[in-house]
Amino acid sequence: MESIESRIAIKRLHPLFVAEVTGIDLTAPLPHEDFRAIWDAFNEHQILVFRDQHFDDESQIAFSRHFGELETMIAHPGNDWNPGHISVMTNLGKDGNFLPPDHPAMQHRERNEAWHSDSSFKPVAALASLLASRIVPPVGGNTGFASERAAYAACPLNAKLRSKA
Repeated sequence: MESIESRIAIKRLHPLFVAEVTGIDLTAPLPHEDFRAIWDAFNEHQILVFRDQHFDDESQIAFSRHFGELETMIAHPGNDWNPGHISVMTNLGKDGNFLPPDHPAMQHRERNEAWHSDSSFKPVAALASLLASRIVPPVGGNTGFASERAAYAACPLNAKLRSKA
């Protein structure tokens, strides 16, 4: 495990991408040197995992702003038809009961379960998506990730071109 500063630690979770960051509360004000360590880790590992953070919408947005201007999503069923920075992925209605499969929010969420890349269809794609799991089922609910950098580096044609250089 490599240490960055005395209280932040970065631990690689996968040989090609993904690291866990510990020793920091992201809901508190973030000193510049702590964000610099996070930024450097993000650039190296592409996906960062911060466990046991207790975000609400406001604190998640405040942390996200460190990465730059936030994207505003258009109104859609995933944000309860309210444009903004947060999209809630849940199968529960406001009353706490499960939504029926034909509910517009469920249909929207079903489309999100397929492989996709957030905001890649926009003229300027988002730098990143910051996911916060607030209610997690005991089984399932996993999110899969891929690295274009790792895929490109592993492409046989690229290896052949590199060997000729």
